[in-house]
Amino acid sequence: MVVSDAKRQVIRSPLVSRYFPALTGLRAVAAYLVFFTHFNPFATGSLPWKIAHEGNTGVTIFFVLSGFLICTRYLDSVQISRPWLMRYFRNRFARIYPLYFLITATTFLLIGLGYSQDINDQWHQYKGYDREIVLFLNFTLLRAFFRDIIFTGVPPGWTLTVEETFYLLAPVLLLLLARTPAPRLRYLLLVAASLLLLAIGGLFVWQAPHWMGFFGSYPYMLTYTFFGRCVEFLSGMGLALFIRRQPAPARARHTTWAGLLLMVVCIGAMAYSNPVKEGLDSFSFISIGINNFVLPAGVVLLLYGLLSEPTWLRRLLETRVLGLLGKSSYAFYLVHFSVITPFITTYISSQIAVCFILLVLLSLLLFRFVEEPLQKLLRAY
Repeated sequence: MVVSDAKRQVIRSPLVSRYFPALTGLRAVAAYLVFFTHFNPFATGSLPWKIAHEGNTGVTIFFVLSGFLICTRYLDSVQISRPWLMRYFRNRFARIYPLYFLITATTFLLIGLGYSQDINDQWHQYKGYDREIVLFLNFTLLRAFFRDIIFTGVPPGWTLTVEETFYLLAPVLLLLLARTPAPRLRYLLLVAASLLLLAIGGLFVWQAPHWMGFFGSYPYMLTYTFFGRCVEFLSGMGLALFIRRQPAPARARHTTWAGLLLMVVCIGAMAYSNPVKEGLDSFSFISIGINNFVLPAGVVLLLYGLLSEPTWLRRLLETRVLGLLGKSSYAFYLVHFSVITPFITTYISSQIAVCFILLVLLSLLLFRFVEEPLQKLLRAY
């Protein structure tokens, strides 16, 4: 099934082939926000601690960005054919998996040999076949469906289960959008898809056997699976559709700051409503609702502002330094809360600032000499 040329013309815009340097810089900011969630420098329970604890909003930024970029890059070309799907999944695999595989393999090797500390102190609890299951679910990017093992291996990697679920479903969503040229119907399609995905997630919680915490609870589903977080991705797709309708890049007014203001209000509300604790159950239902259904609107406004307004923030994010940090943000995100961190804090320095700087330097090296070369190698086939 191939999208007709006439329908493509309806959804094509000058922004399709553009590179968005400000959004690359924003990726670095999102990754660093998550770092300060895990390494909160403030006194537990204090107002600054609560605010910093909401740095996991960086994950929401990543999810909205993913939806926007996938829709922007693939909507014109989408087709359900073997060559297209092979190329699409090869590119997604090259983007995500090689570095994750290497860091995950290194993590389990070091823990197994006793050379490094298991950051969540879980590995020693598993024996025999349980260890093989944990390894299988980690290397296949399935572990975030299982509450009991979600933070094993490389803990931040749980979000890759969410990302990969989106990547698997994106071709179907893109094809439906491409074959629905009426703008309002496309937005209604995204709303309907969100409701359907949320319902499917709820059905899994209600009916599926909860072996190893599979879809363990409604809060868990809403926080740690694509079915609960789908609105973030589909909001990004909605932004891509809106921008593509513009005959030329429209110049918004104060959209950047409106988006930031809404995000700050959301962060404040979540900080107020969340309990003072960490871990799987550290989010209230109110906080989950704000994060999943209100915060994405703030991120969408911010992204649109960064694409259409000549602000100082956009100029800052477009600098070469932020661009490089943004490109290495995936490596930073994976290593910032891994077996590498206890090594730094034990043998080099326990200062959060020193740890942060060393992790940034390490992520730059990983991007330059591991991630980027492997991506180019795999995409060449």
